[in-house]
Amino acid sequence: MATVSAEQLIQQLNLDDNRVVNIYQFGSRVYGTSNDKSDYDVSIVLDGSFPNKKNTLKYDNDFDVNFYSRSEFLQKMNEHYMNILEHLYLPQQYILLHRHDFANDMKLDLKKLAKAVPDTVQECMTNAKTLFNQNQMLKGKKKAFHAIRFTMLATQLAEHGRITDYTVANEEFSKLMKKKFSNVDEFEQYVNKIVRPLVTAFKKTCQDNTRK
Repeated sequence: MATVSAEQLIQQLNLDDNRVVNIYQFGSRVYGTSNDKSDYDVSIVLDGSFPNKKNTLKYDNDFDVNFYSRSEFLQKMNEHYMNILEHLYLPQQYILLHRHDFANDMKLDLKKLAKAVPDTVQECMTNAKTLFNQNQMLKGKKKAFHAIRFTMLATQLAEHGRITDYTVANEEFSKLMKKKFSNVDEFEQYVNKIVRPLVTAFKKTCQDNTRK
């Protein structure tokens, strides 16, 4: 399956159309880092609780579907989780269904953002190292890339009030995928050399724009 519409997803996942709020596409096909084997990552926001499925569902080997209740999506948005905020400013072609404008509800708080992003970066790096130690190097690299990407996207958000370029971290992705590491310490040092200056610059951007 090459692509899908909101209507197809609702039908094939056996969802109640009246409960579906928004459907977003995200992931490598949005960032521009996909290849021929990449799946499609989709987030579905529902009124009420989740369907009788896992929070994340692998569908037809082509789609990874994340479910959020409206209340959970709003809560995480207000707590400035970057994996939620990145949905709000997507180019129109990646918003498969748009029944509620969450971006209009968003009250950007740079102090919250300045706290949330380093926590997210730390979580990504912890997971990346765990995956590396489990010999899942590719997944570990991708998780580390999220630490880089989220920081760059958050910097745009702090500076412009929205995400303006979802491809901003692609050069670092390419370098990271090509890099060979002999052990987890070498892997961590390489990524931290990229991430730490980005986080420092991000915090400064938050501080500078808070003063305005």
